[in-house]
Amino acid sequence: MAREGAVVPIYQDGLAAPDGEIVRDPRADLPTFKEFYRAAKKAEVTGPLAEAFKISGAVRSLGRFMVAPPKTPPATVEMLRKGFRDTFNDAEFKAEAERLLRFQLVSFVGDEAARVNASVFRAASGSVREALRKMVQE
Repeated sequence: MAREGAVVPIYQDGLAAPDGEIVRDPRADLPTFKEFYRAAKKAEVTGPLAEAFKISGAVRSLGRFMVAPPKTPPATVEMLRKGFRDTFNDAEFKAEAERLLRFQLVSFVGDEAARVNASVFRAASGSVREALRKMVQE
């Protein structure tokens, strides 16, 4: 719709960094919500709204994930993590994925994914959940 001019994108959700902070996705030439808010309001976004948008971006970064049962042997977990890391770092895989999907994959594996996941759930207090609820309804 943006290509046809039916809508004009004004900001991007961004990507979650391993520390849970939202950073600009280099695949889109748009400011993050935080950058857009700063430019529009001449102030920093704070409080539940800031945390709600942080969660929103992080959730999109972790949109597709693989999990194993809690009692999976550590050696098996590490084997799976190594397989995913190797796959996502493989140049041929990256090129074929980009050709088919028409965008670059962004991946978090193992401890990196756990840190992003933890930062999302740590931020989800009652007031932040209410801000997210309002975002979804508007």
